[in-house]
Amino acid sequence: MEIARRTAEASLANEPGSLRVEVIADEEDPDLFCHNEVYADVDAFNAHVSGPHFGAFSTEASAYAQGPAWLMRGTVA
Repeated sequence: MEIARRTAEASLANEPGSLRVEVIADEEDPDLFCHNEVYADVDAFNAHVSGPHFGAFSTEASAYAQGPAWLMRGTVA
């Protein structure tokens, strides 16, 4: 959870186009977390996933986490 919070804060502070990053804990399963991320456009998303914050998160979290279980893409209406 801590690495997810740090990554969210760093992404929002340093990545133009990162609009919202939420880490949501499941009410029933304390080991299940969901990420809700919103970007201004596909370029902002691509900058995020190729940037240092996401890379650091992926490296650390892959030691103990699986996912994503599913991914939704679309535009904010």
